[in-house]
Amino acid sequence: MKAIYTLLIILIPFLGFGQIINFFDLSDDQYQSAKSIYQSLDGGYILSGIVDGSGSQGFVLKTNENGELEWINYYEKDIHSLYPTSDLGYVFAYRENISTIKVVKLDQNGDEVWSNNHSHIFDIDPYNGNYYLKDIKQTNDDGYILLSQVTNYSGIFSDGLTGDIGILQKLNENGQEEWVKYFSGSLYTYNSPEDLLIQNLPLGGFIELVNDGGFIITVNLNNGSIIVKFNANGEYEYEKGYSTILFNDCSYNEWQGITSAKQTLDNGYILSGGCQYDPILIKTDSNGQLEWTKSIDNNSIESIATNIYQTNDEGYVFISRHGLRSTITKFDSVGNILGNLKLWNSANDGDNGIYEIYGVELLALTMNLTNDGGYVIGGKTINTNGENIEPSVFLMKIDNSMFLAPEVSTSYTDCDSIVDPITENIFYESGIYIDTIINDIGLNQIYTQDITVNSSPENQPIIGVNNPDPFSIHSYSCDVNHNNSNYSIYWEIVNGNIISDNGNYIEVQWGNDGFGQIICRERRNSTGCETINILNLSVGEYVQCTTSITQSGDILTAVTEPVELAIGANWYNIQTSNDTTRYWLMAENTSTFTPTFDCSYFIIASNENCSDTSSVYYYAEEARNIGQLSTSPNPTSGNVKVNFDNNNNQFVRLYLISNSGNILDEFLTKNNELEIDLSSYPSGTYHISFNSPKSKGCLNEDTFQKVSNTIILNK
Repeated sequence: MKAIYTLLIILIPFLGFGQIINFFDLSDDQYQSAKSIYQSLDGGYILSGIVDGSGSQGFVLKTNENGELEWINYYEKDIHSLYPTSDLGYVFAYRENISTIKVVKLDQNGDEVWSNNHSHIFDIDPYNGNYYLKDIKQTNDDGYILLSQVTNYSGIFSDGLTGDIGILQKLNENGQEEWVKYFSGSLYTYNSPEDLLIQNLPLGGFIELVNDGGFIITVNLNNGSIIVKFNANGEYEYEKGYSTILFNDCSYNEWQGITSAKQTLDNGYILSGGCQYDPILIKTDSNGQLEWTKSIDNNSIESIATNIYQTNDEGYVFISRHGLRSTITKFDSVGNILGNLKLWNSANDGDNGIYEIYGVELLALTMNLTNDGGYVIGGKTINTNGENIEPSVFLMKIDNSMFLAPEVSTSYTDCDSIVDPITENIFYESGIYIDTIINDIGLNQIYTQDITVNSSPENQPIIGVNNPDPFSIHSYSCDVNHNNSNYSIYWEIVNGNIISDNGNYIEVQWGNDGFGQIICRERRNSTGCETINILNLSVGEYVQCTTSITQSGDILTAVTEPVELAIGANWYNIQTSNDTTRYWLMAENTSTFTPTFDCSYFIIASNENCSDTSSVYYYAEEARNIGQLSTSPNPTSGNVKVNFDNNNNQFVRLYLISNSGNILDEFLTKNNELEIDLSSYPSGTYHISFNSPKSKGCLNEDTFQKVSNTIILNK
């Protein structure tokens, strides 16, 4: 036998936290695989299975909570049925020979505590008959329940009938038999095989304990399956059948049977199985009465569902297998698919699976729940498509974050920007955007957003007379740079009538004294996006309105008459290039504005009585010319005052320079004078200097000043 080695890969969180995957290479045989897996009471994991394809060698393997090997035992038979016991140990059983089942109890370190052989002397057809172990579980009294089956039993009855016999055997805590029940296709139990009415009885491969201390098993036939309930003493209570007619696409002989069953939180049952191409779910009440069924379309790939469990959120999870492919699927409480984790290379299907994360394909053969609400999965690696993958047994621990919910997509079209309501992303450009989101139940989900952002026309001022006389006629223009074939302009007038409309230009005859308003709607024909430009004005009695701009440091302030007009000031940037003048609205309804670059600006301020447009203000954050520098007293024994011109209250940057040309200090002010304390410097000659800064915007470099003044310090 090949020596065992363990390759541990702990996943750095990709789709979620707490993922573990380990590989255990037990032999050169490609069929080595885990058949049973549980989380043990100490938080580690216990696996059992086969070492080779003949079933002549099996193993029981124990790991710690990180999936690292603690111990391993080898046996001469396939170990497919194992169960953790309440004393931190383990019990398992296997078929010793054609007429004997062996039950073995281990302690937590893997040392054998006891083992017992259980034989039932039947005449078994030596060519076609056999004695099969199905399952073993620990019961509430720390004993054990053992399910097995004899096939092609014959020789007891004088008429020579043959058939299959189920054996339900109760053992005490030391593995000694307490009672045994036999049953056949009639599904009634008997105290000896001589009492049986022999019929074919194809048992399912498991026995499940239920809350009342009893047991359930399944019988699978060609046209459906039966669930059978026994009490704690192995006495028959009831049976319920589920025909293939529950599934419309399932014909005779396509039924693959029920492969697993669990009692649910409502004391009912959830069953999993398959019908040729589709995994199936069956939900019943506590008496086995049907509540609902689900058939999962698997694209005509022969599939069957195994290892069904109810999860903490009252949903379900199972393994579906199709050939050498397996998928873990999570459902809600009524059988709707919430997410999948594919353990095979599904790149051609557009899904991300385990292959994309770990670079290996896995065939899941067993699964169980873990204490933290996650899942532990066992099986074997698959060597497909010529990949150089060592055959090995695997253990994988995952949580809900590894499930990928079905992909969702949406599309949005709007003007200028779009806010996605799910991701809250803001989009300013069209395109296909793909995100991974966490859906309402905590599963990862690929979310595709098809975004179309259409731009609105640029906002433009309405040019024209702001204080028309009553019944006077005046021209107004809006957006003179647009091509009318691409844009449509719609005008609306308050207190007046349009007497001529030439698209960008209109003539308006105003009405009586009072408030007037012009609305210019610019609409992009191809998208319907529009910009609304508004000019408020006063018709009739003349109201003097004035607007201008002042500067203090890097802040521009609207100065208006009347004063309250300033709060409605709209700030525009104006630039002329290649004989084309363009305007950009920079801020609305504010009396102050802080530009982000040096350039030319003007304001339009209006209210219900008047409207005015300021002169263009040439803004620069720092002054370019400060006239002459003067200092006093000079010479000085300590303090000296520096005076200069700063009519726009811009920032002025001055430098104190030594007689050797070194910069000693730097000063920044928005006043027209600066007081400097030189008392910390030694007596000598110093210079106060100013250099024009470079423009940080669109202003031309038409002025540049370099000026300095000498200061004599005499202490």
